[in-house]
This record gives sequence, C-alpha cells and structure tokens, in this order.
Amino acid sequence: MTPWVDPGTAISDDSIHQCTLPSKRVRFNVFGTDEYLRGTTANFMHLWSPKRTCMLECDFSAMISPKMFERFVLPDLERSTAAADHAFYHLDGPGAIRHLDPLLSLEHLRGIEWSPPPQKARVTDWIPLIKRIRDGGKRCLVRVDLDEARQVVREIGGEGLCLKIYRSPAQMSDEEAEDFLAVLASEDISRK
Repeated sequence: MTPWVDPGTAISDDSIHQCTLPSKRVRFNVFGTDEYLRGTTANFMHLWSPKRTCMLECDFSAMISPKMFERFVLPDLERSTAAADHAFYHLDGPGAIRHLDPLLSLEHLRGIEWSPPPQKARVTDWIPLIKRIRDGGKRCLVRVDLDEARQVVREIGGEGLCLKIYRSPAQMSDEEAEDFLAVLASEDISRK
C-alpha cells in the first residue's frame, strides 16, 4: 500500500531514492537473466516482441514537478530503455503530461502508451496529445473501441500508432477482425 504524502510535507532526496531503489534492483535483475535475454517477451499491456520489451511506468510522476522527474525518474528510465530492445512508457493521466518532453527525448524509448482519465476517457478527446507523441518520434499506444479506431485513422492516420482495439460485450471472430482491419486500412489517411 502506498502511503499518501501531505502536499505540504517536505520529502528528502534520500527518501525518494530509498523508495525507488527496490524496483530498480528487481527490474535490472530481471533484464539480466538468461531467460529474459533469450527474447520473446510480453508485458502487462500485452505488447509482444521477439526481443526484450518492457512497459515502464511511474504513476506517481503526476505528483512531482518536472525538476523532480528529471532528477529522480529520468535517469532510471534512460538506463531501463537502453537495457530493453522495445521499451514503452505508460503515461498515466493529465498530471503526467508535463513530463512528456523529457520522455520524448529518451533515445531508446520506442513508444508511449496513453491512459486517459475516466472523466475524459474517449481517446478521440486526446488527438492533439497523440499527435504530439507521434510527431516527437515515438509510437503511441492507445486503447480504443471500434468507432474511436475509425475516427483516429480518419483524423490523423494510423502510421506510428498502436491501436489496442476492444469490443464489448463479445470478442470479434477472425473474419470480423479481418473485415474491420480492411475498413481501417481504407479509411487511414496516412495510406493515401
């Protein structure tokens, strides 16, 4: 359980290092194992890679300043992205957007997964942000329904996007999925 910190409470640099050190040790121990180095990995967002992949995150970044992010989080992200072949970052909500420029500057970061907040959950409300990520040289992974997928490819095109498409209440058959992908391809402005 993560303790809540009173916003008026001063947090020492040492406290932050002590809180983040165990996760850094675990991540680098896993990255260095023979099993992991053989490749073919997946992560909690179900991104598969024939090589080493990871979905990095720092959800508490929404609660820290850009200066603190650059001091305490960015160096670990630089090391982590360099250790993986296909690293993505989980950008969790509007409070974390202020850290987007440093994330886009990470040489080995392949993409950013955008998680909109529940009160503004439609990905289509965030098209300018998605474009900013893609224009910054990174892929953008977003979870969309069928209508949102079509709107996104019509407005900004599918190039550089990873669309995690879901359908409720039932999953698509293989034939329905192939038909839908053909519709997306025909509507994709980046293919015209």
